[in-house]
Amino acid sequence: MEDSDIATFAYIMNSINGVFADNSIRIDSKDRAIWVTGAEGASCQIYDLHGRIAAGRKRLTNRSKFKMKSAGIYLLQITLPNGQSIVDRVFVK
Repeated sequence: MEDSDIATFAYIMNSINGVFADNSIRIDSKDRAIWVTGAEGASCQIYDLHGRIAAGRKRLTNRSKFKMKSAGIYLLQITLPNGQSIVDRVFVK
């Protein structure tokens, strides 16, 4: 067997209570929905804990809403226009 190529990824994971370090993107959850604010022009994928896509949108507006089918913990991957990715976890009641 031969070794496969090494894949590398860069993620920014520096959030406190859903507000990212640069204060431009905010993630909130309420009413079984996830709100992403301040990420206009970015794209977002939301995954469940099994790695399945639970929701996604190609292009975000300044305030985007994702209505979730069930309560649980979700992982958000927001890809900014410059190619950087932000990953955060969200608990939806």
